[in-house]
Amino acid sequence: RRNAIRLALIFRDQDAIKSLRKLALDSRGEAEHRSSAIDALVDSKIDRFGDSLLRLLDDADVRRAVLRGLSWYNAPNTAGQIVARYGAFSSEERQLALQTLSTRVAWGRVVMEAMRQNKIPVGDVTALTARQLQSLGDESISAQLKETWGDVRSTEETRAKQIASLEKT
Repeated sequence: RRNAIRLALIFRDQDAIKSLRKLALDSRGEAEHRSSAIDALVDSKIDRFGDSLLRLLDDADVRRAVLRGLSWYNAPNTAGQIVARYGAFSSEERQLALQTLSTRVAWGRVVMEAMRQNKIPVGDVTALTARQLQSLGDESISAQLKETWGDVRSTEETRAKQIASLEKT
């Protein structure tokens, strides 16, 4: 059945899309099935599904799938919606939120402002997320990141310093 649905999505079968949307949005449905429906719709890059994902941010049963999926859509106010709920997220959800928010320059700027305002604790930003934010190539993000988080070094640079340090001993 799952393969049949995936095949239907490849061919943009409107009945399959409608059925999966309905399943994803049904708060009475099984969380696992709903998350799978969300993943399938996101994987298929279904138009305007980002707005539906934003409506699901408050649904803890599917929030992880929603946070992963939002990175593929440029729905208006995505960053603001995520930051507004950030404090209510679990530790894992916070990391997913930060990974999603570090995929676009505009969202990265929102992260930096949220860190400045202590809406996102600086300690929540991992080295991976800091590198993602820096890799966006935005000078203001890089400068704010250095100011609030510290120096962001590439993995190669860090390894080279560690090797040099070990060679001295």
